[in-house]
Amino acid sequence: MIEKIKEEPLLSRLLRDECEENEVCVTFDESIPKENYVILNIDEHYRSIQLNRPPTPDCLIVQQCEDGTYSLFVIELKKAAKPRGFKVDKLVAKFETCLNDFMANEFKDIFDQKFKRVQLFFVSNIDPQTNKSLILKGLISRSINFQGANRPIVPKMPNYKIEKC
Repeated sequence: MIEKIKEEPLLSRLLRDECEENEVCVTFDESIPKENYVILNIDEHYRSIQLNRPPTPDCLIVQQCEDGTYSLFVIELKKAAKPRGFKVDKLVAKFETCLNDFMANEFKDIFDQKFKRVQLFFVSNIDPQTNKSLILKGLISRSINFQGANRPIVPKMPNYKIEKC
């Protein structure tokens, strides 16, 4: 799948070296070879084809596992100390666009397979352990159906490290 992504002209132009925005990022376990994952900027795809583009997450990461299967990470990054100003529905819509349009519709021929692990992360400076706001509670209680399972959106702190699968 990683080679297919790299070879597909529309997807290859979306490749990035990191998943970072405004000093908020995710990192990778040092033992994961760089050739075992790709990071895609989905927003770039919609920006180029639609005037009224749908909300999109910051990164889509596909990781090849040692057993030949794949894990999927959809990540929204937000630099914010407090949850004010963001809407749960808009955040959910970003993940839905990625899973239900980008992956299951536009690039179905590449992404149409069962993933070993599918994780949706909201990475921000808002510590879910200390900030028990209604917005974070609303986010945690939401999930998106993908490949026959409900996938929760999980808050994480910046520099969250993706581990080997």
